Amino acid sequence: MANTIAKKELIVRMTEEAAKIQNFLESPPTEDVVVLSERLSYANVYLARSGKLLADAKALLDDAIVLAYEAHHKDLEKVGANLASKILQAYCKDEGDRKSVM
Repeated sequence: MANTIAKKELIVRMTEEAAKIQNFLESPPTEDVVVLSERLSYANVYLARSGKLLADAKALLDDAIVLAYEAHHKDLEKVGANLASKILQAYCKDEGDRKSVM
């Protein structure tokens, strides 16, 4: 239970950081050289952070797929690999609505 709460808190933090990066990227640039230079510095940091966010998100998804497979492997073994993969992806897409998938 504590691990689940920690993962949900991580997802919230990651979502907030992704929104912050998105807002930065969508803000119109200025013609002020000093401000542009500062924005480039932030862009470099955000580029690195977005890679880390992607890696963390993929790791969380991999964990969720393993848990979903462990919980439903008997049912998944009755269907083809492609369908099982789609079911697992749907199951993991929204943790709040897992019962509707299986």
